[in-house]
Amino acid sequence: RLVAIPYYPLSNDMLGQIVRLQLNRIKKRIEERYKIPFEYDDSVVELVVSRCTESESGGRMIDAILTNSMLPEISRKFLRGVVNRERTERVDIRAEESALVYSFL
Repeated sequence: RLVAIPYYPLSNDMLGQIVRLQLNRIKKRIEERYKIPFEYDDSVVELVVSRCTESESGGRMIDAILTNSMLPEISRKFLRGVVNRERTERVDIRAEESALVYSFL
């Protein structure tokens, strides 16, 4: 016996909710670990969602984008700060011209 399960791609709204969920997990980790604010704006969510719909990989691409581009960039900055004895007071992320822009203040 075979049960057919139809494939329905995730809508942009659903993808946006998943992106926000993942970004809020990152936010919570940074705020708990470093005791500094972590902020992102809607342009970040829109950029990640647009990249997910380009490749038709849906929700899996969200994790790949955050794990392979955003987290390494943030980690490098924190590690440089430890080596150079510099303290980061805040992290802000936005999207400009199809790229993530990080502000470490």
